[in-house]
Amino acid sequence: QGHANGQISLGNMYAIGLGVTKDDRQAAAWFQKAAEQGYAEAEYMLGECNRLAWGMPKDNTKAVGWYAKAAEKGLAKAQCLLGACCSNGWGVPQDDVKAAKLYQFAAEQGYALAQYELGRCYVGGLGVEKNSSLAVEYCRRAAQQGYALAQHQMGNFYHDGLGVPQDEKEAVRYYELAAAQGL
Repeated sequence: QGHANGQISLGNMYAIGLGVTKDDRQAAAWFQKAAEQGYAEAEYMLGECNRLAWGMPKDNTKAVGWYAKAAEKGLAKAQCLLGACCSNGWGVPQDDVKAAKLYQFAAEQGYALAQYELGRCYVGGLGVEKNSSLAVEYCRRAAQQGYALAQHQMGNFYHDGLGVPQDEKEAVRYYELAAAQGL
């Protein structure tokens, strides 16, 4: 079986070509060895390999299976990406309710992307009832972590007066934060 931490490290080295020639097949093989031992990070990475065709054929159904294993172990980024799969119908039937629940799990762990996505769910009523106050709350959490899309969304909230009092100066401040990151 081997040591899962070492295997995931080797997978990462091959994935980015650090100290070795970049080789997606080798990366996927090392992630597979660690994932078979139940290592959540490796399960997530193997899901990425399947979804993005890194070193193996693209297979969203297999990707969802690996994300689900890592998500069950509480890995926030796996919960978030599994939510994206549910939201977009990648490898599973499209299901906004399930997506919102998965975003919620990851958001409560402080994962900025999930906070932003959950905020978007509340804006549009995707899998949850529309709630501009909660949309602002979750987007603000992500924006405070420097997540550019959330900063831009906060600018939109202040510009439009959605869930917050309309405030063009605050809108500009958030747009500037997002723009400073290239958005």
